[in-house]
Amino acid sequence: MDEAIRQSFGFFGKKKTFQLNAHASLKGAKISNKNLMDFREDILLYSMSNNDYQYIAGHFRYSDKVYKEFGHDWNFITVLRHPVKKWISQYFFNRSKEDNHFSIDSDLESFVDSEAGRKLGSDYVQKLTDKSLGLDPTSEDAISTAAANLSKFSLVGFLKDINGFTQDYKNLFDVNLKIENKNSNPVSKSQQKSQISNQTRKKIEEICKPDITLYQLAAKQWNPKVLDQI
Repeated sequence: MDEAIRQSFGFFGKKKTFQLNAHASLKGAKISNKNLMDFREDILLYSMSNNDYQYIAGHFRYSDKVYKEFGHDWNFITVLRHPVKKWISQYFFNRSKEDNHFSIDSDLESFVDSEAGRKLGSDYVQKLTDKSLGLDPTSEDAISTAAANLSKFSLVGFLKDINGFTQDYKNLFDVNLKIENKNSNPVSKSQQKSQISNQTRKKIEEICKPDITLYQLAAKQWNPKVLDQI
């Protein structure tokens, strides 16, 4: 996705783009003894304050401070995947990592019942609410706040309808977006499915309820036909 956006605008020079390096941000946060997403917020504020950058990419948490300062100058864009599919894919992707960069060393059944596994079920809600509010990401207040924040974005797409996203992108920026799937999961879908029992899947669906609710609210606003494909 990132490469496709850069190509659509011809952003090849370093002075025009900033790409968050996940591993470097994790290391920097540990060295500075800061929460990872707080550290990334500082990086985002720096990047948006630098007039050399025209495009910034990375996984950042929504921040009222950032939006208040830069919401009128930047277009905020994100693409959502169905939370259950995202949870499963993220688990197997990180489980297969050989380094310790966000790697998971627990088997699936143990991870589902772990604190980290439960948190992953409300990952969207957490990342789309301002941390200073101190909201429980599983609460109705947090979900509605996250949905309201998403409504401020210039464009919200859905992986289920990537063609719809590319058309909305063209309508917004008047440029074509050609997306190639380059970040494939090392564990195939058939391999993933064979490792997930019906009981485990029900647990995943249960812990993903906050993100599922947010996903449905976002789809109603941005792409209602996605709801028919859930």
